[in-house]
Amino acid sequence: MSFRSRVSVFHLVLYRLWRGKRLLLLVPLMITLAALAAGQIGDISSYYFEVEEVALAGGIALLAAALSVILLPAAPLEVLFGALAAAILVMTEPWQGVIFQPAEKGGDFTPLWLRASLFLAAWMVLMSVGFAVAMAIAGWLKGRARPLRYRHFLRGGDAATLRALFQLRPDSTSGPVTYGSREWDGWVKATLHVRGPDPVNYGMSDIRQSFAVRQVGTQSDTDVYEVRNDDHLHEVRMSYRDSARGAWIVVEERPGPMAPLMGLSLRLNEGGTDLLRARVDYHLDRPSPATVLRPMRSLLCTLAWLTHVPGPKPRQPAE
Repeated sequence: MSFRSRVSVFHLVLYRLWRGKRLLLLVPLMITLAALAAGQIGDISSYYFEVEEVALAGGIALLAAALSVILLPAAPLEVLFGALAAAILVMTEPWQGVIFQPAEKGGDFTPLWLRASLFLAAWMVLMSVGFAVAMAIAGWLKGRARPLRYRHFLRGGDAATLRALFQLRPDSTSGPVTYGSREWDGWVKATLHVRGPDPVNYGMSDIRQSFAVRQVGTQSDTDVYEVRNDDHLHEVRMSYRDSARGAWIVVEERPGPMAPLMGLSLRLNEGGTDLLRARVDYHLDRPSPATVLRPMRSLLCTLAWLTHVPGPKPRQPAE
């Protein structure tokens, strides 16, 4: 797919900042509120007692969030849990000196290395607990979770053109999605091709996510599909409408018993909209900044890849 590589760096950065706009708002808000709370808890003894320090904390958080969505657009949960860990440390700042550096030893602020260690520990614990709780309640939320809604705007186009781009066509390609032949019962096998971390050595490798899809209904402005993935069946509704400057496609689906954090991740980085953008750009043969077309890197997998030590090679049997 050569269309993925013709995007300028400036365009790619702007696109990722726009896709990650929710994190750009949420992360500074969390840190700013935590700094305000620390100022109230510690009063004049807190580093965040002055408004300037609170504003500085919020500015640093905004910069860190921007770098995160630019460099790691496919890992919004890591950014969210990192911000939550940082917010907890900022809010408990007045107590850290008392615990780790009592008054009889000078009462100085907690050393930087200790704060970094506390941040990493809190980050790992929050991620572990968060994923464990999410997986535990995934079954309970089955059928009650809010549907995922995402949309894409085609400037200068019309609903009929946009609808034609997303018609289910066997033996075809639509961006990172390839479709096989149609079976006797109407199902079409499909595969989503992405570049992600290998589960063995954590390096980047080609990952294929297989599913099946078939169209089960159509209305004046809506196509209805069934998607089968891992023996779970769910409905996808794709609606099209014209506007003054172009056309919209609006997709609504309620995926299977996935962890709630997966739905949160798709909402934070607008993963569904990103996939729609990749497919539209492919059919219009134009450069695409879509994140799904590029390696899906995460900080944890990158650290695991850097620290991974390959095990001994299996001994070959003697001939």
